[in-house]
Amino acid sequence: MTAQEFDREFGTCFSYGRAVKVSDKGMAETRLLNDRLQCQQRLPGFDKQVVLFQDGKVLGITDRAQYDKPPPPRDGGTPAPPQQPGK
Repeated sequence: MTAQEFDREFGTCFSYGRAVKVSDKGMAETRLLNDRLQCQQRLPGFDKQVVLFQDGKVLGITDRAQYDKPPPPRDGGTPAPPQQPGK
């Protein structure tokens, strides 16, 4: 399904999320189910899922728990040793 077809069919019930990196696929756009009761009833279970898009097409669906995890910290080098009080 293309992103355009998805938007036409379900667009009012989904909003854009942050882009995520998909293993071996690169970056993907995301759409999340809105909190509106009408959308929750129309599309049960999608509140626990994220729809992934790449190159204008639906790439797949993933578990929202994976999406909600904070991204791993970027390597900022070696942390400074803790300072001793009073020195």
